[in-house]
Amino acid sequence: MAWARTWLGLDDSPVPAIARRAVVTKATTAEQDQDEQRRRAKARQLWHSAPTGIAGTPVEAYLRGRGIDLREMGRQPGSLRFHHAVWCGEFSRPLPAMLAAICGPNGKMIAVHRTWLASAPDGRWTKADLRAPKKVLGSFAGGCIRLWRGASGKSLSMAEPGESVVLAEGIETGLSVALACPERRVLCGVSLSNLGRLILPDTITEITIAADNDTGNDTARKALDAACRQFIEQGRVVRVAMPETEGGDWNDVARQDNDREESNTRA
Repeated sequence: MAWARTWLGLDDSPVPAIARRAVVTKATTAEQDQDEQRRRAKARQLWHSAPTGIAGTPVEAYLRGRGIDLREMGRQPGSLRFHHAVWCGEFSRPLPAMLAAICGPNGKMIAVHRTWLASAPDGRWTKADLRAPKKVLGSFAGGCIRLWRGASGKSLSMAEPGESVVLAEGIETGLSVALACPERRVLCGVSLSNLGRLILPDTITEITIAADNDTGNDTARKALDAACRQFIEQGRVVRVAMPETEGGDWNDVARQDNDREESNTRA
């Protein structure tokens, strides 16, 4: 009984360190859960406060400046929206931003990706000049941005048996792939480290990773290798598509192609 009273902290004796750690761990976990719930609620509130559709918005203009003309695709991703005023801590005031919904395996939104935008003097829209122009609100581990449904037009959960999917790290890269290969389903993993955490339906049997050419970055290479191993262990066929230019991505390739086409047209 004496030992129990000491263990529970019911007398004046010091509480054993292991008991203190247990109490702190439970409290910390509960606080983290509450904090995550608040972030997720804020993300959903932000998403629903933006109008649906990006036609005629600065988001469409920004993407067009990146060589991505969504009107050529016939329809626009429902996972993207424009918000005229999203709080930016680095700038200490709201800025216009492109929003992207990050969904979990069940299709529910778990976080929102923000790309702050700025209007250039010539009227073009670009990424805002910030140290971190892209940030995620909420925890997105295992989630992705569903950019393009491909030829089937079905949601990810309804993917047909044997279907393939293209995974990209960034939104612009994913949209460039979707524009070039509209028959393929395209998902954005948000970060390279998150690619291997994606939870995909069993019907997805083939994966193409549209990787950035970060051959000189050991951390990026290890993350890419880890993602490939993860999917292979799941019994899926994995291919990696990487641009030839070191440091480049598939959006860079798309913009270079557009520049060449414009030069030939002028010539």
